[in-house]
Amino acid sequence: MELTIIIPVYNRPELLEFTIQSILHQSYKDWKCLLVDDGSDDDTIMLLHKLCALDSRLTVIFRNRKPKGASTCRNIGLNYVNSNYVLFMDSDDIMSESCLENRFTEIYKKPDFDFYVFNSELFLNTPGDMRVVWNTDTDESDLYRYLRLDGVWQTSGAIYSTDFIKSISGFKEGLGIWQDYELHIRAILANGKYIKFLQLPANIFIRVSETESISRTKSKNKQIENLRERAEVYLSLFTRIEKSNFKQDQQWKEIYGSICFWFGCQFYLKYGDITYTKHFFKKLKGLLGYSRLTRSKYSFFCYLLKFSNRFKGIHHLIRFLIRMRCLPDYYIQEGNTMCKVKL
Repeated sequence: MELTIIIPVYNRPELLEFTIQSILHQSYKDWKCLLVDDGSDDDTIMLLHKLCALDSRLTVIFRNRKPKGASTCRNIGLNYVNSNYVLFMDSDDIMSESCLENRFTEIYKKPDFDFYVFNSELFLNTPGDMRVVWNTDTDESDLYRYLRLDGVWQTSGAIYSTDFIKSISGFKEGLGIWQDYELHIRAILANGKYIKFLQLPANIFIRVSETESISRTKSKNKQIENLRERAEVYLSLFTRIEKSNFKQDQQWKEIYGSICFWFGCQFYLKYGDITYTKHFFKKLKGLLGYSRLTRSKYSFFCYLLKFSNRFKGIHHLIRFLIRMRCLPDYYIQEGNTMCKVKL
């Protein structure tokens, strides 16, 4: 078996069926799909058994340990893999009919890589209705782009060699958000040998419908919780990068510091979360050693940035003053957690 597709499943049978049908209709036939259920309590299990009866390449696995979540399900599936390659999908992604054939055409030409990166396209209701791809290639280091929150590829954008993805222990379990972001940075820091084909037409479609996406919420408490989890993931990167053998210059610390500052501004200004802002500030100061940055200065500069964002003419002046008065090796940069490029 050449490829194993692993999909974590939790409810949403009406979307899951489209995903599985798109896999069944692949022109490339050498695949197996593991559907790892995370405790569905609707008609999903019935649908899974019905579809598995149609094709022996589909297999249902039930999560049998904690913690609950997509990362655990993916890692459970990974334990069952005996193929050469692994692809992770979400339960609402849709493949074009030639997706796997096109990807393996490139993989067979260059078989000595640890993973291969392809583009994805976003859609609302029908694949192709947005004409927006996940991202595009640039000359900048992929690590630096990820540190800027410029996610270069999405979960289903990569096909991994099984040996490599197991060597870095798969996904970090317990994360409710940014699971792929954390994995991709670890894959880069592990000096994984990879090649990108972002210039090729996207062949997996990522659903972003406001009414159907499970990652979107209007709850303020949930938004704060998600922001906190992102911040903790981001803060955990500092030590990992410093200890890695990945070759980089000191620019990464400037990028890292700027995004840390951006996180703090979000907590302080957007949500008024003073308690967590103080917690975040202490971690930021300790990690980066900004001795000239006091909490009063931090609060003041947060408000200056908020003010300057409303008056673009003085925006760059405010940033310049912050660099000169507080962080001379530092530049302020707003984070972008959803990278989209219009076709």
